[in-house]
Amino acid sequence: MKWGNHLMTVGPTGMHLAIFIPLLIAIGITCGVANMTREERPEKLWLTEDDWVLQDRTYRQTYFERATEEALILTPSTPDTNLLTREVIREVFRLHALVENIS
Repeated sequence: MKWGNHLMTVGPTGMHLAIFIPLLIAIGITCGVANMTREERPEKLWLTEDDWVLQDRTYRQTYFERATEEALILTPSTPDTNLLTREVIREVFRLHALVENIS
C-alpha cells in the first residue's frame, strides 16, 4: 500500500496532519533563515575573542584618537605593468608628499 493511499484510509485527520506538519516545519525554517545576518567584520570571522590583536585594537581605540586618515589612490595600468619598480615607487612617494603638503 502506498503512503498516499494510507492517508486516505486514515481519513481527513491524517490528510490534515500530512499537510499541516510539513507546513509547520517550512515556517520554522523560514523564521530561522529570516533571522540570519551577514557578518561583515573580518576580525569576528577569523580571530578568536581573546586574541591579542583585538585586545590591542580595543586599547588603541579607547585611549588614542585617530590622527591619520586613510586614502586610496587608483591609477590606470595594464596587466603586464610591474608596479614594484623604482620609478613607480618614487612616483607614489612624490604623490604622497604632495598630498601631505596640502593645507
